[in-house]
Amino acid sequence: MQTVLKFVLISQTVFVFISTVSVTDAPAAKSSAEKPSETHWLRRLFGQLVRKSRVAPAPDDEGDDTKKETLQEAHSHNADELVEVVTVSAPSEEDKEDLEKTEENDSSSNSSESLQPPPVWFGRFMTIAVNHSSTDLRFKLEALFMFKSVISQQNPEFADYNEKDAHEFLIIFLDQLRSVSLLLQEEAAVMGRIYTCPVEDNFMFKMENSRTCKRCGARSTREEDFISLSLKLVYGSSVQEMLKDYLMETDVYFRCDCGANTSGQQYIFETLPRVLILHLKRFRVAQLVLTEKLYYPVKLFRELVVSSRQGDSWYSLMSVISYIGWRKEGHYISDGLHPDVELDDPGDRWLTYNDSEVIEIQGASVCQEREKIAYVLFYQRQM
Repeated sequence: MQTVLKFVLISQTVFVFISTVSVTDAPAAKSSAEKPSETHWLRRLFGQLVRKSRVAPAPDDEGDDTKKETLQEAHSHNADELVEVVTVSAPSEEDKEDLEKTEENDSSSNSSESLQPPPVWFGRFMTIAVNHSSTDLRFKLEALFMFKSVISQQNPEFADYNEKDAHEFLIIFLDQLRSVSLLLQEEAAVMGRIYTCPVEDNFMFKMENSRTCKRCGARSTREEDFISLSLKLVYGSSVQEMLKDYLMETDVYFRCDCGANTSGQQYIFETLPRVLILHLKRFRVAQLVLTEKLYYPVKLFRELVVSSRQGDSWYSLMSVISYIGWRKEGHYISDGLHPDVELDDPGDRWLTYNDSEVIEIQGASVCQEREKIAYVLFYQRQM
């Protein structure tokens, strides 16, 4: 059960940014009184691409129906507890009809007719995001299974129900979301709208990678795009200190024209994202093939200062994904700022998502209790 529900942790953490996809009116668009809702435009936008693509059927998972029933039964007895924690609304009939139609399209499509990686998974994720607070657990589980099935078409490593890496899944999803940006922009233009990629708007940033010869001083630079940074764990260090270490110059082997073999390599932020994703390297290869999990404590400070060529920016911690367990057997939980409050909430209200259990917690407690298990951190820039 945990494997599918781990994907919920990712969507719970980023849905606030992904579901606010920017689809605005072009200059010659209709007046506000004539505009349909943003959700309506998004549905039309995704629908246009789906109709232009042929979707290959997802790989069949043996025992899929049995797993689905087991998940539904497991959630049904927790339904009352979930309703008590959060006041929510049921999914619309339009959402349910969309889910049924796309499921029928998937089953009737021929894999040989696939024209391009279809954006169906984008619509599936929007279904999850729009209905994340629904009390209809059966519908939510079906939506999750459909989302996982479509993602697995392009990434077969996620087709089974074994342990998966949350950071890897997140980056693959964000990369796929970015990959259809041009198509969505073109379709939005036809509809008299302007689409802005939420990945580029919220998560993407640029860094300068420079290399300088230690002997002659010859220097070369290139600009690289990033969605997240992976920080090496240093026992007892803070996130701020590990980020500083990442940005320090390191010696690398490089054969320069002058004959020297050592150069200094360094990364510098060119631009900064709205949300900075930091991945803590808690796993390392030990004894050649075995992977060891590191339980080094990390000081999770609420504030983070990041320097770039544009100046210094302050960031505030707004979500943490943690991994409890060992290399092959573990469990993900997610903590995030309560959706009803701002970053400077005096009550310090956060929520902990642990499968179907959602409880309130204070952000200070999260920083203290997750020091040894925090895996992916989300920092939001203060405006």
